[in-house]
Amino acid sequence: MDVSVIITTYNRLDILKLCLESLSHQDFPADRYEVIVSDDGSDTDTNDYLNSVEMPCRFIYERHENRGYPYSRNAGAREASGQALLFLDDDMEVSPSLVSGHWYYHQSDTNCVVLGHKQIPAHYATGRFIDFIDHGGNQQIFPKKAGRIDTAKPYWYFQGGNISVSRESFWKVGGFDDESFGKGIYGNEDLAIGFRLYRELKTRFYYSPQAQSYHYYNPTLKRYCERTISAGKSAVLCYLKLPELAEDLQIDRVMPLPDAKPSFQRRIGNLISRYGIQNPIIHSVFRTSLPLAERLFPRPLLFLWYRSIIHFYKCQGMKQQALEEHLIQ
Repeated sequence: MDVSVIITTYNRLDILKLCLESLSHQDFPADRYEVIVSDDGSDTDTNDYLNSVEMPCRFIYERHENRGYPYSRNAGAREASGQALLFLDDDMEVSPSLVSGHWYYHQSDTNCVVLGHKQIPAHYATGRFIDFIDHGGNQQIFPKKAGRIDTAKPYWYFQGGNISVSRESFWKVGGFDDESFGKGIYGNEDLAIGFRLYRELKTRFYYSPQAQSYHYYNPTLKRYCERTISAGKSAVLCYLKLPELAEDLQIDRVMPLPDAKPSFQRRIGNLISRYGIQNPIIHSVFRTSLPLAERLFPRPLLFLWYRSIIHFYKCQGMKQQALEEHLIQ
């Protein structure tokens, strides 16, 4: 088996059906890929449907109690027999070239990660905040060209929604860390495994725009900020496990790092964050002026406005978790 497509799901049956239907129409030989749904304790309707699914390729349904995304991804990976593990979110519709777009690189490199492309369908969600999520938010960062991602920190591109990794490499680093990032914890488990792959195995990273997925994602700013608080908390948990990622996680925005020697640019960024963006009065100005900014500001300036608001909530989450871990007082 060449590719195992692993979908984690939890009570999103309607969009999951669309995802599975699109995976049934791949331009890749059906006997060379399999689809595994790892069900994180969904309700009875989901269970009944998945027990009756028929697909042209091999289909596996794995169900367990609700334990969170990292555990669910690992559970799906344990069922896999493909040389490459392709992790896909359940709220995605995929192009016919998804599997072949990932396999193109895996067939010649047995220690690699392949990043597929994803975008929010225009017919599903529009608006200036959605434009930010699709083109400026952390969830939608892509290289400028296909092929090898040759940057200083390629692990930043490990995004779980449409990503594949060599199965052998995946298990050599222990899979996703489902102990540090358990139920109720959101974010940074992708960065953690991407970093471990790069540091421990020198895994190579590629970008395949042909591996296209359409993300049915339509958050409000309020909901996005709520999740960002959780991402801030998980950033501290990630830092405790992998202190080398401290600056990547922006931990120094809320607390000094031991033995750190930040650059002048980094010091300026920390000062702007601590005494500017994190200041409740300044944050209030950003929030109250947002409707006007959305009407008048050009795209780059508005994206900066959104980032400033979101950064405030990430720092709130980091502070909360740092207090709980007795890292700050």
